Amino acid sequence: MTSDDHGAKEAPRGPSFDQRTRLSPLSQAYAATVPDRAASGGLLLAYSLGYVSPLVIAASATEAATDLAGLRARTAWVTPLCGGLLVTGGTYGLLTRLCE
Repeated sequence: MTSDDHGAKEAPRGPSFDQRTRLSPLSQAYAATVPDRAASGGLLLAYSLGYVSPLVIAASATEAATDLAGLRARTAWVTPLCGGLLVTGGTYGLLTRLCE
């Protein structure tokens, strides 16, 4: 161990932005070399759908979560009910053990 290390470990690094975006020009170049235009269009469509679908899924999940937030006011009674059931069950279990 040298005096410059100070025991610090370097964090693992993932692919940089440049490395991740290299796939687009490569896929476009490959699709341009495919003799069948329908096949090359299908390849580009598949790449585009794969690239955009996580964004669409995240946006849909965010919208669904905001819709579920409206249910909180209508189901406010659930939390106290569950708390009461937990306290009742815990008390019953404790008294059962103590009385044995």
